[in-house]
Amino acid sequence: MDLHAQKVMDVLAALGLLVAVAVAASVIGVVIYRRVRSDLSTGQQSLAFSLSDLRRLRDKGQLTETEYRRARATIIGESQSSLIPDEDSLDTSASTKRTAELHGSDSDKLNA
Repeated sequence: MDLHAQKVMDVLAALGLLVAVAVAASVIGVVIYRRVRSDLSTGQQSLAFSLSDLRRLRDKGQLTETEYRRARATIIGESQSSLIPDEDSLDTSASTKRTAELHGSDSDKLNA
């Protein structure tokens, strides 16, 4: 083989390797995407299944109405607590302090 043919073969080998890496990365990306998407939808479905399971147990007489309501309130409360931000994340003290400073300075001007 001459030098030109060897260079062409080297370029083709490098391109083939590049294509293989791109395909592998795409497959890994699709797998990760599907797994994350599946995990998110499973969380929503598990709540629905839990409530429907409770209803089914109540309808079959395996849960009393009181037990059903208590369990339902617990499940709904847990799902809502994940949606409500913590008090620590709602730092209104700086805003309240600033408002007090503004109103305090206004009342000082009125009293003068």
